[in-house]
Amino acid sequence: MAEVSSKAGKIVAVILCVCIILAMVAATGVFYVPGFSEVLGTNKPRDLGVRADPAAFHAVLTRENVKLNGDVSDYYLGSNIRWANAVPMDVTMTNEELSSMMQATNNEKGPLKGVQLKMGDNNVVEMSAMVDLTEYGYAVNVPVYT
Repeated sequence: MAEVSSKAGKIVAVILCVCIILAMVAATGVFYVPGFSEVLGTNKPRDLGVRADPAAFHAVLTRENVKLNGDVSDYYLGSNIRWANAVPMDVTMTNEELSSMMQATNNEKGPLKGVQLKMGDNNVVEMSAMVDLTEYGYAVNVPVYT
């Protein structure tokens, strides 16, 4: 009888160790671990409380007299953009406007999805998004917060 409880104890200890290791891996947010990632909240980007609105992005384009040739989604990070008549600009944008710009230009084709940018004091910027690199040949689709 002692052998059975000893074996059962070892099995429980191994299962407990595996669960602890999986929880630690899931807590990093680098890897998706079904169940653990959902419980720990590492399967989605951090909510910074910034709401993006396509109308806010279009208002910035109008206010700053910026003309885009083609669809907004063609101006994602990593796209080949040709600039014509480039001039320096002094632009002030709110958190909502900047987040709206990043979402409008990246949600469809770009590597960043659901971007939220929150600017703070002393030039500190927080960013939260899903990074999807599957289009670039990498099996990476993870939330990031910087």
